[in-house]
Amino acid sequence: MQPHLLEILERNTVNLGASPAAAALAADKLLCTRALAHAGVPVAEIVEKPDPVEKGCMRYVVKPRTGCGSEGVRITSYARAGPGEIVTRYHEGLHLSASFIAGREGFLPLTINRQIMDFAGEGPKYQGSQVPYKTPRAGEIWAAAKKASEALDLRGYAGIDFVLGEKPRAVDVNARPTSSIMGIVRVMKEEIGELILRARFGGLPKEVHVEGEYVFKKEDLK
Repeated sequence: MQPHLLEILERNTVNLGASPAAAALAADKLLCTRALAHAGVPVAEIVEKPDPVEKGCMRYVVKPRTGCGSEGVRITSYARAGPGEIVTRYHEGLHLSASFIAGREGFLPLTINRQIMDFAGEGPKYQGSQVPYKTPRAGEIWAAAKKASEALDLRGYAGIDFVLGEKPRAVDVNARPTSSIMGIVRVMKEEIGELILRARFGGLPKEVHVEGEYVFKKEDLK
C-alpha cells in the first residue's frame, strides 16, 4: 500500500502493517539498500560508477528504484542507470524469499520460499514460488531477515527477497503481504489473519507449524 494511503488508514483505524515511514523506506530500493548495509545486513552493493577496466568484464543488475517483483530488472555488463533506476553488483545464487510477521513482541518466521525464475531474457522474470523451501542455511537467512526487519522497523506481515550465495544477500524488501502468502495459507496450520492481529495486539507465538509443500505459478495469481 502507498505510504500516503497508510497515513489515511492510520488516522481512521488501526494499521496492522508497516508505518508510512517504514513503507516508504522499503519501497525506495536505493535508500533501503543503504539502510540495510548500514545495519550490517548483506546486500547486493550499490554501484555508483563503472569499475576500472583492469577488473575485467563485470556483471551488474539494473532495476527501477521503486516497483515490485522483477519488472524492469536487467542483467548487464554496463553499470549505467537510466532515470529512476539503480545499479547493484550481480551475485550468483539461489533466489529465495523469507516471509515473516513482525510485532511488538518480536519476530515470527513463517516460511522460506524458492522463487521460480526465468532467465531467458535480459533479466530474471518471476514465474512462481515453492512454499516452503527447506535449506540447511535457514538460520543464516532468518538472522539476516530479522536484522533487516529491525533496521527498517517493519510491522505486520512482510517479505524479503534474497540471493543465497556465499551470503544471504537482501535484494528487495516488501513491507506488505507478498505472493508467497498464496502458498503459506495452504501449508501453515495457524491462521495468517489471527497472527497479524496478535502481532499488533499481543499474544504472538514463538513459531508456526508447517506441513507439506505448495508450488504455484505466476499465472495462478491472475
